Amino acid sequence: MFKRARSNERISSNGRLPLSLFFICHQQQQQQQQQQQQQQQQQQQQQQQQQQQQQQQQQQQQQQQQQQQQQQQLQQQQQQQQQQQQQQQQQQPPDLLGLPRADFLLLRQFLPPTEMQQQQQQQEQQQEQQQQDHQQQQQQQQQLLLLQQQQQQERREQQQQQQQQQQRRVCRGAGTAATVLLFESLLLLQQQQQQQQTAEKEEEERLLLLLRMQ
Repeated sequence: MFKRARSNERISSNGRLPLSLFFICHQQQQQQQQQQQQQQQQQQQQQQQQQQQQQQQQQQQQQQQQQQQQQQQLQQQQQQQQQQQQQQQQQQPPDLLGLPRADFLLLRQFLPPTEMQQQQQQQEQQQEQQQQDHQQQQQQQQQLLLLQQQQQQERREQQQQQQQQQQRRVCRGAGTAATVLLFESLLLLQQQQQQQQTAEKEEEERLLLLLRMQ
């Protein structure tokens, strides 16, 4: 009985694997196929996210154009108001401070802007700065997300290559203690890979949530 059990643990003389190792190798191949499908799905998701980021950038550009148009309209309105004021002043001559009219108009060009105009200019500058800061933050977060996705994809490919190499060693083994150790290390690598994928997915979801909240 002992000799038969020992012979069952080894590869038979015709070069075939024992049933236990055959099922293990078959199961590992199925898991690799599933991992490849998951990687393909992740690549598709990354492409979709890149497209969404491009659309967001286009929307930001459109918003900038609209803001520029609004600023131009404000400037035009200010110019019209100034023209109206000049017309009113021409119709009703103001106090010339005892100066000839030409000298008074020349002097008025060098006078500082009114307090209302200064406040309006400051508000416009603050709004522009806030919008620029917000856009820079969004771009930095998008770049960070893309970089993390690329690094995750590279790590997954490296882990898959290591797993395939160990699986080949297990399937080529002779059912000895070395084969058992290789199989255990392969299972440990799979567990580590699953834990890492879970952590990476949680981090990716956190970054996406931050982008959506902005």
